[in-house]
Amino acid sequence: MKPSVRDYMAIDWDEPMPPPNEVETGLGNSSVFHVTVDDALLAVTNLISRDWVNGRAMATQFQLDLDPRIMFFASRNRLHEIPFFPFLFSAPIWLDDEPLASFAELFGPPGPAPHGGEMERSFGFRLDSAWVSVAHLAASLEEGGAYSSPRLPDAEFGRLVAGVAEAAFHGRYRSTLAYHSYLPWCGWFFGDVRDRTWFWFDRQSGIATVFMITDAH
Repeated sequence: MKPSVRDYMAIDWDEPMPPPNEVETGLGNSSVFHVTVDDALLAVTNLISRDWVNGRAMATQFQLDLDPRIMFFASRNRLHEIPFFPFLFSAPIWLDDEPLASFAELFGPPGPAPHGGEMERSFGFRLDSAWVSVAHLAASLEEGGAYSSPRLPDAEFGRLVAGVAEAAFHGRYRSTLAYHSYLPWCGWFFGDVRDRTWFWFDRQSGIATVFMITDAH
């Protein structure tokens, strides 16, 4: 099984929005493929693992093959209007021709959530500007405590997050969908003082990047 070549930038403005039953079918026909994580992302996860006493981080990248009915929402910055994130993290992850466990199986389900609440609907992900999302990542690194000795200078934080933007979407801010969540949407998170997830989808390449941070007292 190989991902299809999709143009997620193409928009037919006369195309009607798919109804909920078609969205459900479209999600079922969409696929998630494993991609080797870029070293620039690993550099930031390694920094956090080294310097945050009770913190940890993880980065993952996927190639998405979205059904045309889901492309409707991806091309229009409207993934948050459908249950896209519950689909993404529960879908099998394809590697070569074999499906692997989903995120939910690997890292555990979130705690109980009220029926129909934000956790159940979207795992807390909200649409963000790609520019602002990168600034939020820089702030989290600085405020969370990259405690290298000597302390990292501002320019180093800038270099690190610029590397993340290049790795995640090749600096194509205008063609990238960005989302963030502050909820502990899977069992990997400590659910304590600092739970953060960033999601970037490069609509030119079809590559999705997930960057997660958690911390505890």
